[in-house]
Amino acid sequence: MTEKNKLIPLPLVEKRKLCRSGSSTILTVPKSGLEFNGLKRGDYVLMVCCDDLVFKKLTEKNVKELHDKIDKIKRII
Repeated sequence: MTEKNKLIPLPLVEKRKLCRSGSSTILTVPKSGLEFNGLKRGDYVLMVCCDDLVFKKLTEKNVKELHDKIDKIKRII
């Protein structure tokens, strides 16, 4: 398959409601979203709150990338 003909997965875009559970708030994630990202119930994720709310799979690579971004911002400030 050539680079031009490579399949690019479309992002999963859904409207989701935040639900209350006791004193916590829960965001449900569809099974297809978990499977696509190699996640399962009980896995940990990184939650990044800045201009957007982003969830990433908790991996050494993602933690390192986040630390690098934070270090870069600290050097600018």
